[in-house]
Amino acid sequence: MASRERRPRSRARHREQPAGILRRHSHGSGSVVDAETGTRFHLPHGALGQALDGDTVRLEVTRRSPGRPSEARVEAVVAVADRAFPGALQRVGRRAMVQVDGNLTGRPVYLHPGAVVDLAEGTRVLVAVTARHWGPTGLQGEVIEVLGDRDDARADAAAVTARYQLPVSFPSAVLAEAAAVARPVEPSAARLDLRQWACLTVDPDSAQDYDDAVSLAAREEGGWRLGVHIADVAHFVGPGSALDTEARSRGVSVYFLDQVLPMLPPVLSAGACTLAPGQDRLALSVLIDLNSAAEVTDYRVVETVIRSRARLTYDQVQAVFAAEPVAAGPAQAYADLLLEMRQLSRCRRRWRRLRGALEFELPEARVVLDGASRPTAVGEHPRLESQELIEEFMLLANECVGDYAARRRLPVLWRVHRGPDAGRLESVLTALSKTDGWPRGGWRVDDVRAVLAALTRRPGGAALHRVVLQAMMRAEYAAVDVGHFGLACRHYLHFTSPIRRYADLWVHRWVKQSLAGVPVAAIDAGEGDVAVLGRLVSALEQRAEQAERAYLRIKQLRFLAQVRDRVWPGTVTGLVRGACFVELAGLQVQGSCSVRLTQGRGGTRRRYAAGRGSGPEIGLGQQVRVRVARVDWTAADLDLVLVDTDGAAPTGRRRSARHSVAQRSASQANRLGPRRRPSDPDRAGAGRRRNRAKSRISRGNP
Repeated sequence: MASRERRPRSRARHREQPAGILRRHSHGSGSVVDAETGTRFHLPHGALGQALDGDTVRLEVTRRSPGRPSEARVEAVVAVADRAFPGALQRVGRRAMVQVDGNLTGRPVYLHPGAVVDLAEGTRVLVAVTARHWGPTGLQGEVIEVLGDRDDARADAAAVTARYQLPVSFPSAVLAEAAAVARPVEPSAARLDLRQWACLTVDPDSAQDYDDAVSLAAREEGGWRLGVHIADVAHFVGPGSALDTEARSRGVSVYFLDQVLPMLPPVLSAGACTLAPGQDRLALSVLIDLNSAAEVTDYRVVETVIRSRARLTYDQVQAVFAAEPVAAGPAQAYADLLLEMRQLSRCRRRWRRLRGALEFELPEARVVLDGASRPTAVGEHPRLESQELIEEFMLLANECVGDYAARRRLPVLWRVHRGPDAGRLESVLTALSKTDGWPRGGWRVDDVRAVLAALTRRPGGAALHRVVLQAMMRAEYAAVDVGHFGLACRHYLHFTSPIRRYADLWVHRWVKQSLAGVPVAAIDAGEGDVAVLGRLVSALEQRAEQAERAYLRIKQLRFLAQVRDRVWPGTVTGLVRGACFVELAGLQVQGSCSVRLTQGRGGTRRRYAAGRGSGPEIGLGQQVRVRVARVDWTAADLDLVLVDTDGAAPTGRRRSARHSVAQRSASQANRLGPRRRPSDPDRAGAGRRRNRAKSRISRGNP
């Protein structure tokens, strides 16, 4: 392979070869997004060579498939990533090695003899690769930081941060600039003064920044005037400034369960920009006129100064809806206003359904942590109407600003969601139809909404909604507006969260230029530059989502490891030969379950088959009962054991569906690599391991 990498090629041939940053997956495959075109390539198991996660690689395309990512292999490593990898220290004889989390290196990293004499086996460390060679001990490195004991839950955040290369601290120049611009508000006469309006912020209990507020008033001619007021972050963060450069490099804020890595320094994100109650704040407001049928008749985007009346939580507003004044707390003082908002929100939701928007039942996972970051409870947050109310108003504001930008041809970033690949979606829906008697084949887009409604009424409906969602495309940012399939909206963008999303800040900047009367030709950023920015912030958003899910999963697995004897009901969400994937009911945790003989009532033995085979079939969407067999901490995998309806454990060997790299010898790991198997909801789906789900749209953040 080395000689092949050094083979001279023409300059034209090099231009035809895609290149980008490699992202390795724990099951042995990888992906690369071409830096020039934004095209995504799938690298199957065995096609990654010696490249490590984060390396810039040049690819050789091996197969192109319509409607699917093209397959490729690493031809050469163009640039080695300057990074460290988190992992667990292990000893093999007199040698020590680090099993890297998520299999980011593809094999263990061996340490120099005597370098870690004082570290106990299982200690979590950061290791830097110093040499790359073929063979059992080909990767060599050194420990640059000790994160803590494997059982210390407080080290989880540092490990996830290092794995996804998330920035933690801000450069001194950025902090100094933030302190300089975070001055008291001095609104100009050009701003519309709305400080007498009843503006409210409604957020989760744990929210640390409040970048949106809402107001509502009745119109004399009937209907409402809805105000959606967004923090004017662009007033503080100028283009080309140190703050802007740092925010652009971060892309989004990253929210872990018990901490946040903000896009902007706290003096702004939790200070001058946040819409704190009783404080004068600069805002960019969308004032929307609606008739009595909740149809938009007019809207206006304007720079304002507001003063929030109260900081309310979803639970408090929900208590108003439930007529529980004690639990409502400060929200009770605004009960009439909130009930009027609920009426408008319900009307708007009906309009969205009528135009064909999809609605997924996707409750948020819930994990309760103690002071040492250890999980004490897991579950799901109930889907509250108070949350849907705010999301509905934010969606409407995004649509209005999208219409404003489209009419003026502003160089904004659009939030686009392309229609699903018909073959992939049909394969999932057909698999689900086997247990529901739905017609097979001939699926139309209109049928998806009926399927989602039917799944809602089934046990495990939320898990099956996620299965359907994974068969759809992923929403992303782009310079060209192609519409939003999931929302059935032509012009849609993100406007309502500039504190935590750079795409929103970018939109604010050009809208403010337009409001100032700057001609479009003077503010044209260039479609090519905007396209590059769209690919950048889309990648940064995906990285943040992966990190948040990884942190959540670690905490969920820590909890499940403590209750291994408990039997859990679950829903089958994926099938491969010899195994099925089960999401535990009400937990949003998925694990693999190998198919084997089970002990049933009266000593009978039954063989279950995943998909096709002899004996009773296990089908997609089927309800089962499982028990935790093993947690693989290196790959963050959960191995489950199928139990019968009476709860009896399977007979025979309790063998997991896949052995982790840590359980094999170093030579086996180098020779064989990890077996290919999906290990979490982003990689599972009807047994099509290479057809990874590309989308996750939530109803509040599509």
